[in-house]
Parts: sequence; C-alpha cells; structure tokens
Amino acid sequence: MLTVNGIKINDNYPTPPLYRFFKFDQYAEDFINGHIRLGWLKKYRDIEDNRQDKTEGESKHTFDDPDQLTITIDQNTGKEISRKRGRGITEITSNTSNQFYILCTSELNKNNTSTLLRERFKGEKIKQLPRYAEIYDIELFTKKIAEALGNSKYAKFINNISWFQCEYTKGKKRLKRDPDLFLDMYQKPENDFIIEQEWRLAALINDSNSFGLTPEETQNTMYIQGEARKERIAQDHHITLKDLMLTLKNYPDHYEIYEEETYLWIDTIIVNHPCGFSDCVRLLDK
Repeated sequence: MLTVNGIKINDNYPTPPLYRFFKFDQYAEDFINGHIRLGWLKKYRDIEDNRQDKTEGESKHTFDDPDQLTITIDQNTGKEISRKRGRGITEITSNTSNQFYILCTSELNKNNTSTLLRERFKGEKIKQLPRYAEIYDIELFTKKIAEALGNSKYAKFINNISWFQCEYTKGKKRLKRDPDLFLDMYQKPENDFIIEQEWRLAALINDSNSFGLTPEETQNTMYIQGEARKERIAQDHHITLKDLMLTLKNYPDHYEIYEEETYLWIDTIIVNHPCGFSDCVRLLDK
C-alpha cells in the first residue's frame, strides 16, 4: 500500500475515465474546486430518492454447492430425523460490521449513457441537466483525496482508502464458492442499479479498540450529536421523535439501551483540497 499524508491507499486504481454526477450545477463546481463528501454506507438505506437501497451494507452470496448439508427436523419433537449431503443452492447473508464512507462514481459503457445518468441524479424540479465531472487521472485524484483526508480531523480514524467496482449479483448466483472480503460493501441488486455501473472510493474506518483511539475521541468526531442523535435513534427504532421523547420522559434509563442498539455514525465526511481537482478532473455539459 502507498501512504500519502498519513493515509494508506490501496493502489488498485480503476482504468480511467470515471464520471461523477450531481443534483445541481453548484455541486459540480464545488467538486472540481476540491470539496469532497464521502457518505456513510448505511445512509443509502434511508435517502429518499432513486439511489435508495434498503439492502445497502448487506450481501447475499448465492452459489451452487456440490456438498450442501440438508438436515431434516421432526416438527413435533424438534429432534433431528436425518442429515444428508448433496448438490444444492446455498445462500450466505452478511451484514457488514465495518464502517465505510464512500464516494460514488460511474463508468460509461453499453449499460448507460451520460444523459441517462445526468437525468437519474439531477435534483427534483431541475429542468436543465446539471454538468458532470470526468475524472481522467484517477491516481492523482485519489492521492489528492488522501492529502485532504490527512489534513482533516478524520485522519486518525481512517484505516485506508480503496477503489471497489460494484457487483450487481445480489439475489443472483455467483460463480465463486466463498464470499469476497467486503462483498457487503460493494454488492448491489441488478434491478434499478446496474445502469449506474458504479465504482466506489471507500474509506474504511478504524475500530477504535484496535487502534488506540479512546471512545471519547470516536464519540466526539465520528458520532452524530445533539438533536440529530435523537432523530437517528427514533428512526432506527421505527418510532416518531415525539414518541421517543415521551418514552424517555417516563423511563429515562432507557436512553442508554436505545443508544447501544443504534448506529450513531455521522452521515458524511466532508473535506476540502485547497488546490482543487482541475488537474485531474474536468466538468462536462454534453
């Protein structure tokens, strides 16, 4: 791995170019001027537009298993009646315990066009298609993001950054017997998403227990605070904020229980490179 400004880079760079699409023209301007937003992987379960994927962060590894074990249980007694091995289809479901923050890009190929993707990602009520970014020097772009992350308050929380090509096999059979490491980070359903042909630049967040970070450090930098925290707790427990506050008023000791059962990671890591990306990215409008 290469290290830039204290941030490790897994230098498996995609073949350029890659493209990034935006809701608004201003977002495209901000991007080329060095403004970078890496979104928390699991937030894409809840966003309210066509990028929503309620299975984000989960993988389904389905494969032909020549040695599948089948166990038959007596429904009345609960005791095992028989077990046998033979060919079958096995599915392994995994929900990532790792925390990732991702920057989404696309490649253009036979599955899409720039016009289709500009239309897909533009904001509501926007009539004219926003400009989009072509990342023509991916290696330099990645290194500059590492520089920006290394100068930010998030630096010590980032284990490494790596590129991953999304795989549209969720719910379909895969050729491999064993699931890949981090499959739950880059596997997507084919329907509705294959058009995006997505590549993700992912920042893997350190486990504070393994890297000498105190819980207070993680809490203050990587966890949401204040009213937003209560809103996240209510959302994760499928209740209204009003109902949550009423419950806590009557049972204040329940707050710690609710917190422990809730993912409290911030939605977005926001950093800025002071020199921008005009030496590795260009904006396009056609």
